[in-house]
Amino acid sequence: MAVPATLSISRARDFGQCRLLYRYRAVDRIPARPGVEAVRGTVVHRALDLLFELPPAERTGQAAPALLDQAWADVTAADPTVVFAVLPTADFPDARADAVPDAEQLTAAVARAQADVDAVRAGVDHLLAQAAALLDSYFTLEDPTRLQPQRREESVSVTLDSGLVLRGQIDRIEVAADGRTRVVDYKTGRPPGSGFESTALLQMHTYALILWRLSGRIPDLVRLLYLGDPMVLDDRPTAARLAIVEQRLDSVWQAIRGAAEAGQWPATRSRLCQWCAYRAACPEWGAPAIPLVDPVTGTGELLG
Repeated sequence: MAVPATLSISRARDFGQCRLLYRYRAVDRIPARPGVEAVRGTVVHRALDLLFELPPAERTGQAAPALLDQAWADVTAADPTVVFAVLPTADFPDARADAVPDAEQLTAAVARAQADVDAVRAGVDHLLAQAAALLDSYFTLEDPTRLQPQRREESVSVTLDSGLVLRGQIDRIEVAADGRTRVVDYKTGRPPGSGFESTALLQMHTYALILWRLSGRIPDLVRLLYLGDPMVLDDRPTAARLAIVEQRLDSVWQAIRGAAEAGQWPATRSRLCQWCAYRAACPEWGAPAIPLVDPVTGTGELLG
């Protein structure tokens, strides 16, 4: 069974959480109902990106909320199914063992959902009000009028010595006049509890690893800006720490390749299942898995 040629930290976490989840998202690319937290986070990220398109003097707390309507329009244009994040009771064509929604069915489902104009408007207004509160928190953490990022929403990738293509999407890269580099990422949730900082920083260390392999220079600082409960989490990456991250991700990739070769993608039940959009096709929740298709014969058997 073929597997994607690249790996991101998000997909590595999926694999660690549940191999069936990884298969559905990364290998089969099966559509799933968007979660409101993820969509709200995407809207806030887009609004902050729009904020930095303004002249420095105009990047104020008063200007930021006005960017949210454009941010929602941009996010919706990129993926119309995000409307389901603001309509929790609207019918979404969940993937099942005997029926995986195609593009035509998704388009029809979106049209039916959008027909309830009043409900959509109410849902969007509620989501944007929450997003506005997160933007308010952002301004307690830094002053964007004094910043001029070199790059924003930067897609980066590098091929490691093992052959693994590691990729990421960096919110901001800032380079000082003396060449010092800072990598910044926004988080719309709450900061990690005491003792879990290293887990939270794994994503930033992955970005630092990619940039190091691309440029030969380790970023001087990585920074997480938590907006859900305003906090800044900084770290200074080292070669030794990034080498460990590389080894860890290589190990995950080898495990993914092994799962693909064996055709074994077991589901793992955990507290995170309550947020999973694939429960209608999960053996841990009493439903057969979507058939694993043999790429040669085009046929397959249900996973148990």
